Amino acid sequence: MGIMTISHDYNAKEDVLAAQMSTYGHEDEMQSSASVSGTFETSSFAQSEPSTMAPTVGADSHDIALPAYACAYCGCSSPQSVIQCTVCKRWFCNGQSGARGSHIVIHMTMSHHNSLALHPESEMGDTPLECYKCGNKNVFSLGFVAAKEESVVVLLCRLPCAQTKQNPEWDMEHWQPLIEGRHLLPWLARPPQDDEMVSGVPGMKQISDLEAMWRESGQQAASDGRKIGNVDESGVEDAGVDAVEALEPVQLVYKDGFEYQRTFGPLVEAEANYFHRVKESKILKEIKVRWSVGVNKKKMASFILPSYEFAEFKMAVGDEIRLSHEAGPELDAWQDSGYVVRLPGPSTEELTVQMRSKDAPMHVQQGFSAELVWKSVPYDRMQEALKRFALDQKSVSKYLYYKLLGKDQPAETFDVELPARLSVSKELELNASQLNAVQTALRNPLTLIQGPPGTGKTVTSATIVYQLCRMRRSGKAKDKAKDKAKDKAKDKAKDKAKDKAKDKAKDKGGKDKGSTRKPPPVLVCAPSNVAVDHLTLQLARLGLRVVRVAARGWTCDQEEVEKCSLDSVVARTAGGRLRRLLRRREETGELSEQEYREYTSLVRAREAAVVARAEVVCCTCVTAGSGQLPGHWAACTVLIDESTQATEPECLIPIARGARQVILVGDHQQLGPVIGDPRVRSLGLGQSLFERLILLGNTPVRLEVQYRMHPGLAEFSSNVFYEGSLHNGVAPELLPGSPWPISGSPLMFWACFGPEELSSSGVSYLNRTEATNCFKIVSRMFSAGVSPEQIGIVTPYEGQRHFISSYMLLNAAPDIADALQHVEVVSVDAFQGREKDFIIFSCVRSNDFHQLGFLRDPRRLNVALTRARYGLIILGNPITLSRDRLWASLLHYYRDRGCLVEGQLGRMRVCSVRIGAPAYARPGPRAQRYQKSNYRESDTATLVSCDASVLGGQENNPWPTIDQAERYSYARKGNYGDQEPDSDDQEQDYGDQEQDSDDRASRSVIESFTNKFASEFTF
Repeated sequence: MGIMTISHDYNAKEDVLAAQMSTYGHEDEMQSSASVSGTFETSSFAQSEPSTMAPTVGADSHDIALPAYACAYCGCSSPQSVIQCTVCKRWFCNGQSGARGSHIVIHMTMSHHNSLALHPESEMGDTPLECYKCGNKNVFSLGFVAAKEESVVVLLCRLPCAQTKQNPEWDMEHWQPLIEGRHLLPWLARPPQDDEMVSGVPGMKQISDLEAMWRESGQQAASDGRKIGNVDESGVEDAGVDAVEALEPVQLVYKDGFEYQRTFGPLVEAEANYFHRVKESKILKEIKVRWSVGVNKKKMASFILPSYEFAEFKMAVGDEIRLSHEAGPELDAWQDSGYVVRLPGPSTEELTVQMRSKDAPMHVQQGFSAELVWKSVPYDRMQEALKRFALDQKSVSKYLYYKLLGKDQPAETFDVELPARLSVSKELELNASQLNAVQTALRNPLTLIQGPPGTGKTVTSATIVYQLCRMRRSGKAKDKAKDKAKDKAKDKAKDKAKDKAKDKAKDKGGKDKGSTRKPPPVLVCAPSNVAVDHLTLQLARLGLRVVRVAARGWTCDQEEVEKCSLDSVVARTAGGRLRRLLRRREETGELSEQEYREYTSLVRAREAAVVARAEVVCCTCVTAGSGQLPGHWAACTVLIDESTQATEPECLIPIARGARQVILVGDHQQLGPVIGDPRVRSLGLGQSLFERLILLGNTPVRLEVQYRMHPGLAEFSSNVFYEGSLHNGVAPELLPGSPWPISGSPLMFWACFGPEELSSSGVSYLNRTEATNCFKIVSRMFSAGVSPEQIGIVTPYEGQRHFISSYMLLNAAPDIADALQHVEVVSVDAFQGREKDFIIFSCVRSNDFHQLGFLRDPRRLNVALTRARYGLIILGNPITLSRDRLWASLLHYYRDRGCLVEGQLGRMRVCSVRIGAPAYARPGPRAQRYQKSNYRESDTATLVSCDASVLGGQENNPWPTIDQAERYSYARKGNYGDQEPDSDDQEQDYGDQEQDSDDRASRSVIESFTNKFASEFTF
């Protein structure tokens, strides 16, 4: 099935279809992409007469009996316009509600459904919508191609079936998706007339409330949907929705800890409920499992996620997955769970799960089901921290308590004797702004350090921790904070003897040498394991006693970090009975019930002893609330790296362990925490603690010398996001030459005009034109001698990330196929904190409505622009992007430098499209402009402080036309900052990532790339 015969009416539509598809063939910028196909036999595209059952406008829908197939949103009942969602069995029409698309598309994106059936009386009849070759029924992946000679079309999915060129009868170059502009193509379902929508055109608020009702009830009758016209705009009478409506927004100032907890607690609960629903709704069926045994003798289950399911089945290493198999001839009903240990990537399409038990049915490979297991642990620990903050006076110092509430407090500092030299070594010599940050952090109970891209915040954080430990060793740290009550010192004196006895106690599993009374370890945290591992590595190399505490089952590929893990240290230092139990467990894989209880008790005692002896404990913010850190253990000093990527309740977990000194490191001009529930996000849970403290008037210490980027790459971000304060630690003459349109400007914006498409998930986007051009650029880079490890492709959308990866592998020539597997294709969010020599940034969004989605987030743009060291290529539609004033500023910046180009590689020309007005500087520091009591989403939109003169325009002077701009000197010298870097610092990279061990070789390759690749960008 899936082949549709086209009548002569199809030819009448041919011009329209050709216009829609012409973009794909424009200047050879587009090749058809891979998809799976199904075929249909079509009769006619003539519009049907309105259904006789549809009432006129203004009729009361409650007085009319509507058929069962009427649209659940608007009541339209024309067979030519309605389509059934085969997942929930409800019917929807192809009518539009605002810019969000047609009713059927809105329903699928909001409910995560993706398979449809046409009405039996429609023009197409009940022909199934599925891929002709592989049977894929995901309508977001489906498109059609026409036969070259016959009047028929065939449905193929985008990947991989539409990529194959095996059938010469089909016009594969002009594959067209079934959903365009968030509507089904009109020849599948005719958009209804206004008078056919019996209940009127519903608003998005009404539709959202109705979908929420269906999710809550689970079995809500579809007939209730026809009452949508009478839903109150203020909300629906539904307990679940009312609970969300009753949530309070985040405030800047709180009366006390109880109000603080009452505000954040429900928001955390709502966010947890959202992810609970999302995760448990994802089930994969009929998967094929490949069984193996790991080096730890655990059973490993590996399986391939279908391409059209991958974007929806999101997971991370450490997530729990439940595998099951129904009873059959080869196997009784079976079920077990395990943890994800490997995700699909460039080198493998398989997902690998380490199973818990040993009784895996390794003789069976087919017929398994997989589902994500929901875990509320992170949210439970946030709630515990909120309660501790509200109820326990010892959770934080008095000073920090009031500062976190937003109350004004007299300035307070510690009386400490700072070392004469703060830099740890000559190799890690600090610049002036880094020295200022270290000094401020050591002297103050609360410090905010803003680290723009490439300014060495990891080195700064490691130096702070090293000096804290060093001062504690020498006994020079004297805490004279005013919040320390005098009676507390007396209590310590009374308990001194008891504490000494406890410190000298030895656990039964081994000796604890040197257990004398000393300050607790410095607690170093970050939201992600990657950031924690990086800090652990840096601190361990400085010679500190570091313990890496992680969730059970965590593993690290870096041997130095693994040696610091709590499990590794416990195993190395165990003695006596614990050592024997560990050996038996490793050899046999099991212990008796009594032995297991004894083993657990001894391990916990040993873990507590190891943590007590450490100078530094590193863990994620969530793990800071785990039982691996003793409940009575207080962390006097807490440093949180990447704090702007964590929610405030997440940061509170380590802080509420008795903090007296807090150091927050981050950058509020880069991406913040990920919030799933849109309503919770709008109420402010996505605002970080770092950002709220800035809004309250706390000025961060900014690191101001960047060592990552070529000055030409850093200029725009410095002027727009950091008030032009960033200086360059490497002079441009020390960098390799650049193969770009204009010498001295290692950047290029390649204008691409191919349309965006909904990805297979229905909630993300892709752009096949940009994916094709990414592949062309990477291929040319390979031929010029650039290694795959030097290249990074970033994009805001998961759909585009997956499509680019698959497209390049499917179309790769044999000689570069292996190399392509080592080219990283990641989302902008996942690439924050990292860098590559060359970055290709695919913007994706390209539509007639000028909708940019979260491309409008200035923080996401800042991250994307600051990942490259030597060169940046942006692919995007300047017409769509220029409707946003910040993007217009960027486009003017590129155009004024001759770097906004279009055409094909080798035949580039200056792009002459009209660009909108740019953004201009907004006066006044951000913290002074937002003194409000409650959170509003507009308040925390990242401030963009543009310098109009730097960007090329003035308030009273229009931007130059393209003809004027072409007469300018494109190769003008850039302003690389007022200060010259110290000679010792010029060649040192203090960014987040380490330099390649042989930087000269890297530069040699880039020089070669310059000579071979520059000719591609001729005008």
